[in-house]
Amino acid sequence: MTVSSKDRSELAVTKRVGIIGGNMPDATSREYAERMGELIAQNGYLLVNGGRGGVMEASARGAKSAGGTVIAILPGESRDEANPFVDVAIPTGL
Repeated sequence: MTVSSKDRSELAVTKRVGIIGGNMPDATSREYAERMGELIAQNGYLLVNGGRGGVMEASARGAKSAGGTVIAILPGESRDEANPFVDVAIPTGL
């Protein structure tokens, strides 16, 4: 994804909230994570998470459903690891 200078300036001044969680959570945890993602977006925050499955995917799904933006800090070296709800993927190679 290419980020325009306007998008960069919006990302720089926006409040951010991070959600970290397990990759294989129970259904209740996924529901809570999705709702938290919705609330984060509805209140004007960017969601920052690990960008893969489980809690991270559920929170990203919730944020996107509410019109939010999701930034993922990925542990691998490829943006392709990100779940489909991620807007900006940052692979770290860790």
